[in-house]
Amino acid sequence: MRVCHKDTCPVGVATQNKDLRSLYRGKAHHVVNFMHFIAQELREILASLGLKRVEDLVGRTDLLQRSSTLKANSKVASIDVEKLLCPFDGPNTKEIQQNHNLEHGFDLTNLYEVTKPYIAEGRRYT
Repeated sequence: MRVCHKDTCPVGVATQNKDLRSLYRGKAHHVVNFMHFIAQELREILASLGLKRVEDLVGRTDLLQRSSTLKANSKVASIDVEKLLCPFDGPNTKEIQQNHNLEHGFDLTNLYEVTKPYIAEGRRYT
């Protein structure tokens, strides 16, 4: 169920709706800490690959390899992933213009109007 981006996150993690937020048993700062740890680990992985940005991974099929666990798993052992491991000669990004209708999302329809004066004046919204 992918509905978090519609402000209807069923567990209350990705929502500003108070009723849905009450369903989330964790603390907001725990989520923030978790995201910081993920970001740090990602930076470390990128550094170990000699890269600086996630965008630098796009098209780098030379960094992919078959997992040895694939061979041991009978359900996936017969899946041919060789075409995923081959370099692609075309462009790596933005082949098709996409419209996700973000202007109709919760952020722009609710939060932006409330915070617009603060943004214009450079003040913090608390």
